[in-house]
This record gives sequence, structure tokens and C-alpha cells, in this order.
Amino acid sequence: MEINLVIGGAKSGKSAFAEKQLAEEDQVCYVATGMLFSDDTEWLEKVQHHQKRRPASWGTQEQYRDLALWLEKNNYQHYLIDSVTSMTSQWLLEGEGETRVMIEQDLKKEWQEIFRVLNSKEGTCWIVTDEVGLSLVPDYQLGRDFRDLLGQVNQWIAEEADRVYLVIAGLVQELK
Repeated sequence: MEINLVIGGAKSGKSAFAEKQLAEEDQVCYVATGMLFSDDTEWLEKVQHHQKRRPASWGTQEQYRDLALWLEKNNYQHYLIDSVTSMTSQWLLEGEGETRVMIEQDLKKEWQEIFRVLNSKEGTCWIVTDEVGLSLVPDYQLGRDFRDLLGQVNQWIAEEADRVYLVIAGLVQELK
């Protein structure tokens, strides 16, 4: 499977770019890793905006853990995983009491399994993530842990990806 990573800042246009790459394709599954919380109206509005933008023919899977197991059991031709940022934050928040190093090890195993499964399939996978290393250094530990953890995960994915795209202000630059 061809693996494509799309990285950029918040509201840079990275999801729209990835969605556009698959807009004319059949057999697409959008893997939404952000969990819905009914008391967060801003998040709900963002999710609804993303849902309206996608073709109605696409499948949707809402999941951020055990993606490799799910991917192994499902046979879409194309996948769009959006986003690594949400997935990583969920792992970090659920790992309360664990060290960042332990969470990083667990995430690395998860991504190794995801790549193993993806590489056994035909088609394409588009993976969307945020670049958080260009911003201010957070002044609290959880923020720094998240920034460092996501930065590491992004490096693993970029290394495995066939192509990497950077999106800034809706403009796309192919990096790899």
C-alpha cells in the first residue's frame, strides 16, 4: 500500500488536501481518531464540518486504539486516517500514571503494527497530522510531553511513508 503523510499546522488545509486526493475514489474509509464529547460544541462543529465535506459513499470508522486489528479485518482500497494528533493526545491522556517513555513505547508498537498491516494491502493510505514543533514551547509538563510525543510519532510515520506533504495556508509542498 502506498502511504502518504500530510503534516501542517492547525487549520492549514491538510485534511482538505488529503480528502481531495481521494475524492474520486471508490472503497474509501475515513478513520476518525478524534473522540466525540457532547459537551464540547466547538469540537462537534468541527467534526460536522469534516463530515459534510466528505463524499457520502465513504465509510467511516471512529477509532484511535487497535487500528492495526481493525485494518486487518477490513478491506477498503483506500484509507484516510485523520488525525495522528487526536490519536496521540488520546493515548497520552489515557496513560495517566504511565511515563511518557512508556506511552511512547506503546504507540511505537501500535504504529509498527499499523504499518505491517498497511504494507500487506493494495491501495493507498493518507495519514493526517499536526506539526507542533514550530510553535511556542508549552509552559506546562503535559503540553511539553504531548509536543515531544507527537513529534516522535510524526518522525516514525514520515520515515515509513512513501510521500510526505507539508501544508501551510492551503499551499502544499511535497517533502518526500
